[in-house]
Amino acid sequence: MDCPKCGFTTENGALDCPACGVVFSKLAGRGERPKAAPVTRENHDWDAYDPALHYVVGQHDHLFIQQHARHWWEILLNWEQTNTYHIQAPGSRQIGYIEELNVSFMRTLSRLFLGSHRPLDVAVVTGNTQVLELRRAFFFFFSHLKVMTPRGTELGEVQRRLGILNRRYDLIDEHGHVFAIIRSPLLRIWTFHIYDAEDRKVGMISKKWGGLLKEAFTDADNFLIDFGETNWTPAQRAVIFATAISIDFDFFENNHQS
Repeated sequence: MDCPKCGFTTENGALDCPACGVVFSKLAGRGERPKAAPVTRENHDWDAYDPALHYVVGQHDHLFIQQHARHWWEILLNWEQTNTYHIQAPGSRQIGYIEELNVSFMRTLSRLFLGSHRPLDVAVVTGNTQVLELRRAFFFFFSHLKVMTPRGTELGEVQRRLGILNRRYDLIDEHGHVFAIIRSPLLRIWTFHIYDAEDRKVGMISKKWGGLLKEAFTDADNFLIDFGETNWTPAQRAVIFATAISIDFDFFENNHQS
């Protein structure tokens, strides 16, 4: 809480201010109440999660995701291997990577015939430590991506919704509540704005257009994640991070923008 007299921040529920000594109950009698201290990234319970998760999604307000470019023979044969992405922090420092799991002949066939609607199992890794697993079943119309820890704890979901004039996602936390919505403007297909529960624009996921020739001959997509200034919980930041991957698979895989 912030003391209304001197502004000193103390723990929520304190009876008096350790800096100026004022008793909060006396201030309440005069209609003054201490304000609860804002939740910050420092006082979120990151200790409940693997430190590697904080290293990847918790310490930067901006992240860059760069897809590994296809080899020349993949382009020539129109046969693409599994997707791999590099995760970069500001300053072009690589802090992890993303890759598809369970690579098999059947998964290769599903990629060929089902395209962006195919089932997915994706790992987020830093060093030799897996920090997240993203799972998605086959779908006909709207994708549904689950965000989990390697131990199977669900952190949330990314649910694509029907949008008449824009592309829309619901971001769902570990309690099943929609904590944010993502919408893409009708005439800006590369930009996906993040809106909080009060419909305020608080962040953005954007695809960096690589130019006409590059977009025509490669699926190497680059994304910027801007978490904004909102104090997201660790699980919420993980879901926002995973949304960039869901967007790429849904709209930009094989350069099909449906």
